[in-house]
Amino acid sequence: MENANLRRQLWEHLTVHDQLQVAEQDRDRATAEHRALLDTLNSAILGSRSSALTARPTPRSATPNGSPPVSAPQGLISLARRDRLPVGPG
Repeated sequence: MENANLRRQLWEHLTVHDQLQVAEQDRDRATAEHRALLDTLNSAILGSRSSALTARPTPRSATPNGSPPVSAPQGLISLARRDRLPVGPG
């Protein structure tokens, strides 16, 4: 009887161990996907900000015919406005 009990306990232990390994693999995979998404998001943000920095309006005095300066694209303007908004409640 004791042998059967030990075998059952060993089987339960191995089953739990296998489930734990699967859960750890799922966690590692989810962590890798999360990091990849964060890297993509960071690259997109940095790309948007660097284009916002390089797309400066031309001063009126620098234009050859005195025409008004070129304005920034609408997307950059909304990005700049969004950066100034408070984050969080209130």
